[in-house]
Amino acid sequence: MSSRIDEEFRRAVRVLIADPPDLPPLPAVTRPTRPQRRGPTVLALAMLVVLIAVGVPSVIVLSNQRATQGPSLENWRQGAEAPFTPRHGMFSAALDDDRILVWGGVESAFDGGIYDPSNDTWEAIPEAPVGDLSVIGVKVAAGRLAVIGTLEVGGRIAGTVFDVGSGEWLKVPTNPDIATFVDGFAWDGETLAVVRVGGEAEWRVDRPITSRWEYGTTEWSLGAQFPFDVRAGAGVAADSSRIAVWGGVSDDGQVHDDGAIYIVDDDRWDPIPSAPITARVNPEAAWLQSGLAVGGGMESNNPDLSGLDPNGQPYDPGIVPGIALYHVASGTWDMPASPPDDSGFNGPFNALVPSEYYDNGQPQLLVRSTWGGSHPTSGIHAAYWYQEATDEWGWTPMSDLHPADDYLVATTRTVDNPDNDAFAVRLWNGQQWSTAAKGPFTNRMQAAVVVTNDQIVVIGGAQGRQLDATNDTWIIDIEQ
Repeated sequence: MSSRIDEEFRRAVRVLIADPPDLPPLPAVTRPTRPQRRGPTVLALAMLVVLIAVGVPSVIVLSNQRATQGPSLENWRQGAEAPFTPRHGMFSAALDDDRILVWGGVESAFDGGIYDPSNDTWEAIPEAPVGDLSVIGVKVAAGRLAVIGTLEVGGRIAGTVFDVGSGEWLKVPTNPDIATFVDGFAWDGETLAVVRVGGEAEWRVDRPITSRWEYGTTEWSLGAQFPFDVRAGAGVAADSSRIAVWGGVSDDGQVHDDGAIYIVDDDRWDPIPSAPITARVNPEAAWLQSGLAVGGGMESNNPDLSGLDPNGQPYDPGIVPGIALYHVASGTWDMPASPPDDSGFNGPFNALVPSEYYDNGQPQLLVRSTWGGSHPTSGIHAAYWYQEATDEWGWTPMSDLHPADDYLVATTRTVDNPDNDAFAVRLWNGQQWSTAAKGPFTNRMQAAVVVTNDQIVVIGGAQGRQLDATNDTWIIDIEQ
């Protein structure tokens, strides 16, 4: 009798592994998903229940992450209304104390607020003294919000910094050396570093420029010289302490496969050797835990503009797929696993996005957006992510992504949800996607979505077919 029960248990396990039940969905892997056969799965589950109830003489560990239960996302509640006018396209970030900073917006707004989820209160951020500044970049570090942009008169780079502690704005002086735009900038709460390495037509510079401003001072200073000549269309990735520049085209028409990294603390440029992928113009770049990821872009600065992408949409066939990973510590390159063939990475709107999803304190995910198309089986707009720890790709169920310390959250945008459907949220916890209860509010475009360790907060955004701006606050708890 014991041997028969053991054999039936093993048979049931084999059926489950070959044909898993319809439990919470996972991101698709790079191979197609075959149809599910319901009958044997149900019988196998029933057999396992009976066998476990009567006792089994041997233990078999199931390696099937479909059976892993993710966090519960059930209870939405409305919070206090934000102290600013309705808007969308705001900058938002979680502060070190889990308060949420929201600033700016598409509606030419230059004020904001700080929301405390612990007591459902808002603190207003006064309007920034930007004058005629056209904002081109916003970052927050060490409790200070840095806003930089271009002055409408004279076109020079300038900005302002908001100190959360004091509640005051401090003017960033006009930069005497850089106009119109910057290729990248780093901000650590004390030092603001900006880089211009190229440009075209009236935006062109005669030489690359590195410029620095220290908080509380009244002047900019020149930093270390970029180790190459002017390059247009280079890929740039910046965090709080580094600015990486890779690829691009020089004045003689040569397209490059190398670059350099600016170290803010040491005011120096370190060269990046030639990559194991072809030279690119307008590539994408992003920082991962082990180094710099580069990819995408065009192999020529004058590509043929004919043809269709894998989704049947017009695209530039000069744009090439695949990524390469540069390990800063060893000074060597590596080639990660290739993205899925159905990812649409040949389209013109893809982008490498560094996710701040952490596993044991280490960022693990690189997200690549697929703006140009939709997932081939689900039909919805999606994004693909690369998990560095396992060298694998997966796809996210929705295209707007919001990283946090322990989770990666995906939410709907208007292109996914064009009618007045309920706002949708899904959460990746490192093993599977959990689906939240539908929001008690309709779809939102460019809402501020911020994820803490125990909550998802949605602020403002444009809703409905008329894209009406809002300033309400909604919260859903992440229950383990």
